[in-house]
Amino acid sequence: MIQNAQALRAVAASMVVIHHIGSLYLTRELGIVWPTTGAAGVDLFFVLSGFIMVYSTINGDQRPVPFICRRIIRIVPLYALVTLVVWAMINLGFQVNGLIRGVDGTVEQLLKSLFFVPFERAWGDIVPLLTVGWTLNYEMLFYALLALSLSLRHWGNPFHTLLIILFALVGVGAFLGDGAPLALRFFLDAILLEFAIGMVIGLAYRHITAIDASRSKRLGAMVVVIGVGALAMTAVLGIDGEVGGIVRVIVWGLPAAAIITGALMLERAGVLWNNPFLLLQGDASYATYLVHMLVMQTSVWIIAIVLAPTSTALIVLIAGGLFVACLTAGTVLHLLVERPVTRLLRRDFLITPRPMPFAR
Repeated sequence: MIQNAQALRAVAASMVVIHHIGSLYLTRELGIVWPTTGAAGVDLFFVLSGFIMVYSTINGDQRPVPFICRRIIRIVPLYALVTLVVWAMINLGFQVNGLIRGVDGTVEQLLKSLFFVPFERAWGDIVPLLTVGWTLNYEMLFYALLALSLSLRHWGNPFHTLLIILFALVGVGAFLGDGAPLALRFFLDAILLEFAIGMVIGLAYRHITAIDASRSKRLGAMVVVIGVGALAMTAVLGIDGEVGGIVRVIVWGLPAAAIITGALMLERAGVLWNNPFLLLQGDASYATYLVHMLVMQTSVWIIAIVLAPTSTALIVLIAGGLFVACLTAGTVLHLLVERPVTRLLRRDFLITPRPMPFAR
């Protein structure tokens, strides 16, 4: 395990949680303008995903079927569980993610959500019933394309093949523009380039050892600071990467890539972000990401009934409590559900990996 990458997963999940607490709670209660920069945690996840997929498969099991099975086992069970909870709440009349019974929550939408098929919601956004699951549509596409590239590994390096595919898809999307069908317009977005950026970092990672430790430490720290500073500037200047397209890749994807590259260089130099709590949150980051909106909105609903807070200090204190509640719920879900279910499914459905070298 690359500990600094694991720590960045915790950072990415925390950024998204803070973003939603700020934009959906503090903005409403205090009437402030909350910057959207925290949403760049998603971009950090995407670049990390591209890196980790290269790092974990470049010298490991390259068979496409075991690879996609591992990804499905890792992603689908917990996502399906939380999606079913949201669907049930909608149909029982609870207000979830701004929805009311009868507006959304059909069986068709449930099936499309579970099978990662993009569709338009009642208010116009292309998101599944579990709204944060839109990112998983891209993740599963990336995994499917990597599995396809691995099946063609005897024709050449599968990572080079996948890079070509990703750039080609984004090019087709730019050519078709807004006139493309909904699914194509969604899946051909420029945000796919963030996976490609992560892959390039993964392919270059082995060469970081060529830099001596002291120089790697200084350079790594500088690159992290540049990445963090670039993200901070988007908040100060009010630049909104959520507009999507190539703008998001530039203003959020590239700084995310800088942070990851610098963190990897620091680890090569012996600077490890190995705080046990941080690493645990990295393990639980997927569970936290999936469940935090549900926890936050349920908590806000209960608080509004019990307290009806009006004091600014109390509202800020509640926001801090929401952050702690989201991390706690994600950690509990990870330890009690995600980890044992993943272990069980891997034990019962995965064949022991058998490494096969790439074609030169």
